[in-house]
Amino acid sequence: IVSKISGLSQLDDSDVDILISTRTKPQNLPNSINSKYYYPTDFENLMLTSDQPNFSLFHVNICSLDANFDNLQAALSMLAFPFHIIGISETRESALTGFKMNNNLANYHLYSQPTKQAAGGVAIYVNKSLSVDLRSDLSTTDSDFETIWIEINTYKGKNTLCCCVYRHPSSNPKTFREHFDSILYRISRETKTVFVMGDFNLNLLNYDNHVETNEFLIQ
Repeated sequence: IVSKISGLSQLDDSDVDILISTRTKPQNLPNSINSKYYYPTDFENLMLTSDQPNFSLFHVNICSLDANFDNLQAALSMLAFPFHIIGISETRESALTGFKMNNNLANYHLYSQPTKQAAGGVAIYVNKSLSVDLRSDLSTTDSDFETIWIEINTYKGKNTLCCCVYRHPSSNPKTFREHFDSILYRISRETKTVFVMGDFNLNLLNYDNHVETNEFLIQ
């Protein structure tokens, strides 16, 4: 996701390299979402042609951060784009042992939520230009899914919440939906801008013939 900061009321008048310090009058998010496909060279063009800073988020299912950290670094180096938030699903960080490798990215802070299973686990890398807090009260390690939430602090107005999710494919979608609905209801009272990334393991092509997928989408 790459969005003009002018479209995000919490991040108006910001610079990508400094902490958010000012804010204009709140505005609604744009009605149209830019969901185009981008090639690596397109990110370079975004940097060159942008007339104002962008707030950007990047997500990938990495199938073990320990095993594929070098591949992540190579991909980010190829894109050469200063993402503010990098969401990682299926980190496979064990709740018992944690990561086995040093997975620190230069210029980023790492926040993670481990898994109780052989797969799963989520993490968020946050650009050091941002001031953030880990929302442990919202983050969850469950046998069926993991979520991690961070809050971007601003000097004025409401903060911004970012979440990364991994739902295990064998789990019941209804259980996850009930949990996530309760979290969304809770944060709705905070009236903050919210970004959710992740791997929900829902095959939308099964909408017509898979009862659990159907129920998840229509509730």
